[in-house]
Amino acid sequence: LYQLHRPLGDGDAGGEAGGIDGSQVDEPRHLVGDPDDEVAPRHGGTNAGEGGDDLGEIHARHALAGEARPVLPPVLLPASPAGERPTLPTARFETAAQITEKAKTYFAHRYLPLDRYDPAADGVVLPPVVFDSERDEIRALLQKTKAAGAVHALVGNPGHLDLVRESGLVAHGDFRLNITNEHTLAFYLVEGLADALLSPELTLPQIRDIRGAADVIVYGRIPLMLLEKCLGREVGSCAACDAGQNEYTDRRGEKFPVLRLSPHRNVLYNCRPTVMSDKRRELLAAHVAGGHYLFTVETADEVDDVITAYQNERAPTAAVRRI
Repeated sequence: LYQLHRPLGDGDAGGEAGGIDGSQVDEPRHLVGDPDDEVAPRHGGTNAGEGGDDLGEIHARHALAGEARPVLPPVLLPASPAGERPTLPTARFETAAQITEKAKTYFAHRYLPLDRYDPAADGVVLPPVVFDSERDEIRALLQKTKAAGAVHALVGNPGHLDLVRESGLVAHGDFRLNITNEHTLAFYLVEGLADALLSPELTLPQIRDIRGAADVIVYGRIPLMLLEKCLGREVGSCAACDAGQNEYTDRRGEKFPVLRLSPHRNVLYNCRPTVMSDKRRELLAAHVAGGHYLFTVETADEVDDVITAYQNERAPTAAVRRI
């Protein structure tokens, strides 16, 4: 993964430093081997943050000492990611009560959090954080949900792939993998993912130019921060947390849902949902025919209304976020 997720150096061009879960996220990079040179990775400047010199300085130092240049192994990846873009919509929900009859027929796959699995769904979402002390519990839950009817699993951390493989569930990449280019997508598909969600930080033109079995979030509140400390105690109560009603209000009055993540972590979500219900032409131009929906605080009636809006290409009336 070092070669695909190298930290940005001072000379690299990059985007925002912060990740969508509140952590530092490295811009995915790919080191390309030159067939005419024994060593030809691309470096865009010095990596001061790594505590070492860049590759050019290392080569110069070896040359002055009369030593041979160090040879790095080539990166063996397909020329382009395998597979085709999904054509049917999928969705994740916080609770089984949100999975309406309409949702069951509209979405090809329906996911619930691993610790809240119900047969109304056919897949589970693995927690973004699994400590070593929690692996046995997660392994047991995966086996339990598979026995109850689960077939698919959304994986947002490469360290969790082995757990899903052991369970026999079909692994799909979650947006937390921060896939922003074809090389990273190809890597994860080679590792066994059936397909993957691209980073929600991409624009439509960037999404269009990534080939392979990938999809994007077309509806829902994007997680902004993953918190180990319980924020619910600061902004609400344990009872409100259990009911999914805690929210953080900023100085401008914008309300950010704060939802519980097992065992007692929190996720802070965007105050405005991503909505593309009236942008079907633009989505199709970016090769997005299916799309993934992220339901958090919506009621069952609101879930049905969202589905209807996308079926009828109805424009939103409230403030929303666009891709």
